Amino acid sequence: MLHHQLVNALLGLCCLTMALDGARAAEPGPYVRQSEQTRQVAEPYFKAYLNRDWDTVAGLLAEQASFGDPTATLVFGGVQHQGRQAVLKLFRESYAAIVQMRFQARHSFHSGHYAVFSGDLDWTLRMQDGREVRSVMPFVTSLRIEDGKVIQHQDLADYAPFLSAVRAPRP
Repeated sequence: MLHHQLVNALLGLCCLTMALDGARAAEPGPYVRQSEQTRQVAEPYFKAYLNRDWDTVAGLLAEQASFGDPTATLVFGGVQHQGRQAVLKLFRESYAAIVQMRFQARHSFHSGHYAVFSGDLDWTLRMQDGREVRSVMPFVTSLRIEDGKVIQHQDLADYAPFLSAVRAPRP
């Protein structure tokens, strides 16, 4: 009888411990808090980026921010910039040829210090010869947020639809 009571007491203690651990896991911890802080910065930043609202982007970029698009290297040359001013210069000058950008989100998430936006980018680029080339391409943006600012912005895109549109016969 004493053995059964001891086993029941130990089982009860284990259940109580598991219940307390479950309650602690349900409390917002560092991951949940950081993910929400990331969302609060990443969403307005990404919206401003797509709208080419460089003043809003400037307010959300850290001094040591970096921007890169390694998938654009073979299309546009090296696209890697370090420092807030260099990133803003790229956006304000090089992105001036972008006539419009619309993003159709397929998936996004905010995980700790990172935000990821994945979908299709519908964009139009004014070429040096004056014609405008529109394409829709798979597009992913990854942002790293620290202390309420974007410190790293990386785009990844499939430029094949853009290159096909560039090569298409003119009307």
